[in-house]
Amino acid sequence: MQQLRETLIDKMAKPKEVLVVIDENGDAAEEVFNDDADAIHIYELMRESLIFLTNLDAKAMDRTI
Repeated sequence: MQQLRETLIDKMAKPKEVLVVIDENGDAAEEVFNDDADAIHIYELMRESLIFLTNLDAKAMDRTI
């Protein structure tokens, strides 16, 4: 599990890039720059895996980070 934690942290994919802009009505709106569906999906899977590993052993995750 320790090697898995280290590998996921080292190889973590980039999340989608979002720019928050104010439109003409004064409302906040998001503009997504990285709309690569595969990269976003890989990021979400890695993120969920790290969450599960943290839930299994939070102290080990703290030491790893």
